[in-house]
Amino acid sequence: MFRRWLPLLVVCAAIPALARAADPAPLTVDLAHDDPNTELPVSAGVPFFVRINNMAPSLRNTGAYEVTIKLEHIPIPPLDIPEPKPEDKKGIEAKAVDPCAPAQKALVALSTAEDEAKAFEAAVNLRKLLKKCPLVAKEAAPYLAAMTEDVTAPSVTLKPGELLRVTVKRPDGDKTRTWERVFSTGESGKWLQSYGFMFIPNRDDEFFSKPQDDGKTFTITQKDDRHGLDFAPSIFFTWLPASKEGSDCPVLGVTGGLGFDLKAPTVFLGPTLMYRQNLQLVAGVVMHQQRRLRGEFATGQTVKESLDLDQLTDKTYRPNFFIGLALRLGKSPF
Repeated sequence: MFRRWLPLLVVCAAIPALARAADPAPLTVDLAHDDPNTELPVSAGVPFFVRINNMAPSLRNTGAYEVTIKLEHIPIPPLDIPEPKPEDKKGIEAKAVDPCAPAQKALVALSTAEDEAKAFEAAVNLRKLLKKCPLVAKEAAPYLAAMTEDVTAPSVTLKPGELLRVTVKRPDGDKTRTWERVFSTGESGKWLQSYGFMFIPNRDDEFFSKPQDDGKTFTITQKDDRHGLDFAPSIFFTWLPASKEGSDCPVLGVTGGLGFDLKAPTVFLGPTLMYRQNLQLVAGVVMHQQRRLRGEFATGQTVKESLDLDQLTDKTYRPNFFIGLALRLGKSPF
């Protein structure tokens, strides 16, 4: 059965390696429009760099902005991701009498703006007017360039379960104005709970007292081994990586389980082949109780009274192997 799945597993494992490396893409923090404390999803394994946009040139030139970038791991369970609230972008339209006069006025507004929203509006207006007055473009170029800063050069790549927290601060009178943007790849995976229908070879050593011909003594005799299987209802926990969550291919992983009989606990551990999260073929090692002859007795020993199975044997924990099926059900079937 495993040989049938092997080619499909090889193809699925090779798909990510065939993807071409992409050029770094910007993770933009817009000081003029972004809400603070906003988290946005990004793709894992893709190179990025951070871009701070719409900085007020007059404030940047004085070193007012403080940018902090911190790479963090997302705990399980992950933090909630709030949706950003879009805002309208409003430009300023000016009626030009002299083709260059409005552009010069817009340039002055941009160079002296001490608020990011005002700087953005002035830049939008200036870019429109520069089409009619290219002579001002050279003078305006450094101010327009000062509105954007790219950091984390050359790039940063987030893994599943990581987030990048970008914080921008600047003085605002007696207070400090702060922008924070979080770029998150989301949780690295999740635990799936399923119910196991496991079968374990019966390796109990069972004994009984066989009467002798004299009718007064008994011989400790081992029963014949029928090589049967014991059914063990159980609950399993399997880790599913986020990268495999929507896979059409069977997912190979590791799972652990516990038996439902807590008076005689049974522990399972082994590989699993999962299909569409709800169906698992599981095999591995199990620790469970097995009957063995008590130390004070020996096979063939003669005793004076008839002893039953519990008197002749002890239950001790020993390793064994198991195989079975695990199903992800809405409630316990046991």
